[in-house]
Amino acid sequence: SGFNDSMPNYVNETIKKLKEMPSLDLTEMFEQTKEKLLLEWKNAYLGQSYNQAFSLFDSATLSRAVEKKVLRPLLENYSYERFNSELAQWMQSGRYTWYINGNISSDAAIEIVEKTRSTLGLTNMPVTSIGELQPIALKVGDSTLLELPLEDKSNENSCSLTYYEIGPIKGDYKQALVNMVMMQWLNEPFFDDLRTKQ
Repeated sequence: SGFNDSMPNYVNETIKKLKEMPSLDLTEMFEQTKEKLLLEWKNAYLGQSYNQAFSLFDSATLSRAVEKKVLRPLLENYSYERFNSELAQWMQSGRYTWYINGNISSDAAIEIVEKTRSTLGLTNMPVTSIGELQPIALKVGDSTLLELPLEDKSNENSCSLTYYEIGPIKGDYKQALVNMVMMQWLNEPFFDDLRTKQ
């Protein structure tokens, strides 16, 4: 976000800096980022229960999503030397999706994308390498309960996350709206009972 006149310059300069990364000494930045991530991933299991629930739910519904407790030991043993050697393959292939909104012309928006395309010069990434949302594929009429106790035993909070799988909408917008109303109808009493009547 920002001012229209600086947006193309900002994007262009940012992309140039990304491309320059393999030629820069990033030792200090690497160590600071690594330390910050290790702390965040350690504290992730000490936060509010609902934040943990959403994070853990991603692991179940997003392909290539990995829990932080799995990532943390991998990062602990990850050295700058290894990072630097792998940086040689940086920005070789990939996919980007643009969403440009606001008081900006179509031509200006397209120019931003085209400049980025020419600067990066990426080769297309195989579709099989892209993480995607995946259905859990519950059987009709079946219910599954997954209970995960908090690692922080002193945390008195709890959270209940309920997931309903209804199958693909396939362009039926009316069905999608009906589902939204249904979820609101289910959510209200559940929320009221837990938060105001206990």
